[in-house]
Amino acid sequence: PRSTHCISSAASDVYKRQEYNFTISDTSNFSDDKFTTITGAELHAGKNSNGDEWHILSVGIPKDFTSPTEDESGPEIATRALKAGAFVAIAHPEWSGLNLNDALSMPLGIHAIEAFNGVCKTFGRENGSYLIDQVMASGRMIGAIATDDAHYYEKDANAGWVMVQAASNSHNDILDALKSGNYYGSTGPEIIRSAVSYTHLTLPTICSV
Repeated sequence: PRSTHCISSAASDVYKRQEYNFTISDTSNFSDDKFTTITGAELHAGKNSNGDEWHILSVGIPKDFTSPTEDESGPEIATRALKAGAFVAIAHPEWSGLNLNDALSMPLGIHAIEAFNGVCKTFGRENGSYLIDQVMASGRMIGAIATDDAHYYEKDANAGWVMVQAASNSHNDILDALKSGNYYGSTGPEIIRSAVSYTHLTLPTICSV
């Protein structure tokens, strides 16, 4: 299944036309047998080393999750989201000016960092690969996701997404796949199969133009 995040019926219609299978959303009224919405939020709390608010993605967050408090830090809200069962990721690190110390301040259980953010590309600050590389080099494993973060759905939707290998298109199976790392982020290429040998990882892909 292919995913992004959206917040309205109009947005859901845009992604259905683009053949998405599920979205991360603050609503659950637009699911059907081929399209799943998953409750999610971008949590803002505390200050990072750049002096700006943390932006933390939480996918599968309970609807009764308490909003961040004024004195809650980014790592604290991420920890609370993890304990609530969410898939947790750092949003748009280049946009936020994050560095390695910021990333390492996050709890060990955090799942991913945005490698690409479509809206931030408008401003030339869409990249997160530098931070993923630094975190991995420090000895911590971290996933990589891509999102469009679309604010104007007909204009900037379909820029980045996550492909998930899930048992079904149900809320629980998708969330389990995300938390297990059975996904990849993309801005176009689709991995059609993978093969691992002692010396090579082979990933045949289909690339969109």
